[in-house]
Amino acid sequence: MKIAYLFVTCCLEPSRADILAQVVANIRDQAPALPPHITVFDNASTELGVREQLTSTFNRVYVSDRNVGYWSAIDWWLESLSSDPPDYTYIIESDMIHYGLNKLWSCAEYLDANPDVGSIRCHEYSVAERHLYDKDRPRQDSRRGLWQSHTNKVTGHPVKLDHSSGDIWSTTFLTQLPALNRYQTMREVFAELRPLTRFTELDFQRLYWQRYRRTGIIDGGIFHCNLNPYGAKAVTGSWTSEADLKKIGYQTTRLASIAPRDQYNVVKL
Repeated sequence: MKIAYLFVTCCLEPSRADILAQVVANIRDQAPALPPHITVFDNASTELGVREQLTSTFNRVYVSDRNVGYWSAIDWWLESLSSDPPDYTYIIESDMIHYGLNKLWSCAEYLDANPDVGSIRCHEYSVAERHLYDKDRPRQDSRRGLWQSHTNKVTGHPVKLDHSSGDIWSTTFLTQLPALNRYQTMREVFAELRPLTRFTELDFQRLYWQRYRRTGIIDGGIFHCNLNPYGAKAVTGSWTSEADLKKIGYQTTRLASIAPRDQYNVVKL
């Protein structure tokens, strides 16, 4: 099996640069042998020291001459892999902290053995305490920064979890971008998204669901995003207002488009 890794970065103000430093240190600690295999796509960061930090850790650092956003970075990367395609993709977002990155290989083995399952969700999640992660039924002790809807937004039905193998469960959750996804399916889905003027994450999930109705989830997860929880002062695509993001120069990820290749240039540092 072959996994391709992408790390998307964009630091246009100090809070994101601070978070980036912690994420890079975490990757080095979790998997010292992995950085040479990770492709970094930097969306025209302007904070001093960011490029030096990236090139001192990673061998494959690519920089766009303008901020084309998260989705365009992924699209560029997927196409760049076409001459030597991997089996699976794993995208690292700029505020992800891993605590079980070594479990990614067992997730890949599971997908090898279960061709009807499209991906493995790796975000922090406890099957036994699923009520803490259920956005549809909020509680005082909910993991608010990590919660998610337990309704499949494509079918409208409640999500089902069925124990499958070890700590991996077969579910009707929709997949996510920062998950272990099948490369060929990602390419097909992004090819359908590319012509759209605007789309949302649900559009991506719907297209993936049309190809795979089952999604795995690893109990306990392998990463969290607690560096930037709900209510934190750091800038984030999830909590910061769209107006404030635009003022700084960031792009929103909830409503997106994919930039045509002839509208930006990417160079390897």
